[in-house]
Amino acid sequence: MRTPQQIAFIVSQLQLLIVRINEESESLEEDRMDILNSSIQRLVENMTTLHSSRKLYQAEHLQYDFIASNYRNQYGVSINNLPIFMMGEHVERTRTAINADGRRESRRYHFWRLEHPFLNDNDENQVSSYRANHRMGKRAFEHFVNELSAHEEFNLVAPNTIPIYIQVATAFFRLANCHIGYRQAYMLLGVSSGSYNNFTTRTLKAIKDQLGHLLTWPSEPARANAIAVGFGSNTGDRLNGVIGAVDGKNFIIHQPSPPTVGAMFRDRKNNYSVKLTAVCDSVLRFTYIKVGDSGIEELMMLLLSDQVISRVKFFATLTITFLTTRFPEKYLKKWAIESNFVLIVAKSEKDGRLHLRCKCGKACRLVIENPEERKRIRTSIKDDCSFIFNINISKRTQIWTVERPNKATQEHLHNHILSMEMVQLTPEGKRGLLDQNTVKLVTKMIQAGNSIPDIRTVSSKTVTMGYNFSNFTLLSKLPIKK
Repeated sequence: MRTPQQIAFIVSQLQLLIVRINEESESLEEDRMDILNSSIQRLVENMTTLHSSRKLYQAEHLQYDFIASNYRNQYGVSINNLPIFMMGEHVERTRTAINADGRRESRRYHFWRLEHPFLNDNDENQVSSYRANHRMGKRAFEHFVNELSAHEEFNLVAPNTIPIYIQVATAFFRLANCHIGYRQAYMLLGVSSGSYNNFTTRTLKAIKDQLGHLLTWPSEPARANAIAVGFGSNTGDRLNGVIGAVDGKNFIIHQPSPPTVGAMFRDRKNNYSVKLTAVCDSVLRFTYIKVGDSGIEELMMLLLSDQVISRVKFFATLTITFLTTRFPEKYLKKWAIESNFVLIVAKSEKDGRLHLRCKCGKACRLVIENPEERKRIRTSIKDDCSFIFNINISKRTQIWTVERPNKATQEHLHNHILSMEMVQLTPEGKRGLLDQNTVKLVTKMIQAGNSIPDIRTVSSKTVTMGYNFSNFTLLSKLPIKK
């Protein structure tokens, strides 16, 4: 039996223990609340950081979309589809071959396996498909790169050599986006103009050497007829199996030298370029390949050729019919002035016509205020021109042709005599004064039978009373010596 003192002591100890337990519980509760509060605070901070990061991500995403949209609007291509994102892995493959003894053996060879993170083989997508960017599917592009990799042009050992698949993809990008110049390509791709040219030259040379056997020309009538039938069929797939056709594509080049030659290669956008035309038939063979000038340049070469100049020896009306309303006025203006013609543009709904009329003709006579002078000039020249030179373009062959005049026996009607009075007339019909030395010089040249361009060239250095002789309009043409 315990004594009352012992029982009281035990009770006091229990009470003290309970007090301590309560104190420790409160302390643990406070610590737990502190930990919980700190955890909640960290969670709030993390949520705030996450929210700000989300806003930053959205801002960066909007900025990326804006940049991509600008690239798409400025360059006409998507920034995701650029060849710089192409990735390649050089793997080993095994194929079975028959040796000289007629036995089968396995041979190892290296093969480029290519991947582009933003391109796929979905041909329905006209933006991010291989065919839309490289004119062929992924598998065909891989085989194409591996076929060209065996060429010596791509056997480069420099440590900083660009992989072949990047070079080929860049060349294809250039052919598909010829509107992009060298500076824009450098800003877009990070490829200098020299590398831009080298990639294209290597690819084209490798294609010519490695795949030259695929380039065929229809030399037999049966073959040409089969091609025509294949392209003209109205049943089924009209161009079944055709890779594609590039018709009159501007191919940007460096400025040729000298500048007098380089000016011939300027296109309507003032870029130096040549035309590349290629057509493939239904059995995947090229039937037509041509590198040349644009249609307007071909027209000017035709107009300035001996074939046309020899026909337009006298004053006549030269009519040119175009398929579009884009007239080469700036090309014809200089030639018209030197050949003593007036350039008149007449537009219609269907097409456009350019008339080169005789300056002595009734429709193009300059207005002269003095009645006596006007009467004297009218009696000294012919009013009408019976010759019409038509230069037409065939829609089927795209060839320019020149028709001969019907009344070739009346050429003398256009053989107007050049007089000194007409030489002194300005384009506005006013008389300009020439000094005695210029008058004597021009008179001698007229008597000698020099042409109008020769007279202009020799006399252009003489300036009297503010008039430059090269700006004068010659109203007649010298007789043509036969």
